[in-house]
Order: sequence, then C-alpha cells, then structure tokens
Amino acid sequence: MKTMLDVDTKSVDVIILEDNPGVQRSIVDCLEEFTDLSKIKTFSKECELWRFIDRQNLLFCLHHKYKPKLIIMDLKIGGIKAFRTLRRLRSLKLTRHTPIVMFSDSS
Repeated sequence: MKTMLDVDTKSVDVIILEDNPGVQRSIVDCLEEFTDLSKIKTFSKECELWRFIDRQNLLFCLHHKYKPKLIIMDLKIGGIKAFRTLRRLRSLKLTRHTPIVMFSDSS
C-alpha cells in the first residue's frame, strides 16, 4: 500500500498553475531550453496544486529536499483567489523563498 511519501517524490524545479492548455504548453516550451522537462509540473486546477504542494511540503519538512526553484501562476485561473494562493504559498517552508511569477493571459 502506497503512503503519501511514496507519491510524487521526485524533485520538481518549476511548478505551473494555468488552466489554458495552450498557454501552459507555451510556458513549458519557453522553459525547456533552461530546465529538464521532467522537472516541470503543470496543474490546471488549484486543488491539484495543493495536493501536490502538501505532499512536497511534508517531504521538505522531513528531509529538506524536493524544493521547487520557480512557481508560475495565472492571476485569473478559474475559481481561485490568486493573492490568497500567494499568501498560502508564502506561509509554507517549502515555498516561502521560492520566486513566484504571476501573470494574466487575458486582454
């Protein structure tokens, strides 16, 4: 039986929260020159992001590894309060000092 620690235990350099698959792909395309694609984790829903972050935060607290190097998130992703999400990310040891880039793809 798998435990929480057995799931998603690989190191992730970049986390992307974006609900538009085209924009998500464009961001990944821009990053692939600088980062191994296997080290990029994308999410289209906030709940998916938090499930992953909660597991990674637990691992970080226990082992001090698996800390992301960058978080990129859409300000206007459906159903999230971007600044609430930012405050929550800043409250965790795992992401307290991680650079966060927030953007909006709407015109």
